[in-house]
Amino acid sequence: MDVASHFPGRIRLRDERLRKERVAARVRETLLAEPGIACVEANRRVGSVLIHYAADVTGKETLLKRVADLLISASQMRAAALPKPPPRLANINSTKVKRGALNRGMLASLLFSVAVAGMSLKKLHSLSGVVFLVLAGEHIYERRHLNLSPNL
Repeated sequence: MDVASHFPGRIRLRDERLRKERVAARVRETLLAEPGIACVEANRRVGSVLIHYAADVTGKETLLKRVADLLISASQMRAAALPKPPPRLANINSTKVKRGALNRGMLASLLFSVAVAGMSLKKLHSLSGVVFLVLAGEHIYERRHLNLSPNL
């Protein structure tokens, strides 16, 4: 959190978390309930809050601490609400799916190449051979990557 500007009785604070409507509204509502706070304006576009306060009732440090506490509690609430990431098994399944698709693609292009070679269609035979080589190269690269990966 940064102090963008400060004069006795007026302070503007900036923080990226203030761009979220829920956080900005919570800070605004909570500060307005505090003694000595006259006005609180949140600007979500730039992530700032402008606070007009009675300097003789509350001070700059008190406001900074209160807003920091509110932002931290908002971050903790959000972190608690986030779902846990899927287990590593999900990555393995996507790798297996990709590997299976590569294997089926190689088989299909090989069979197609043999079929069009029997029909004397040289251009299609060459094209399907190139597709097979591309898929085989990707397959070898993926297998090499899997073998070098220590956590799988």
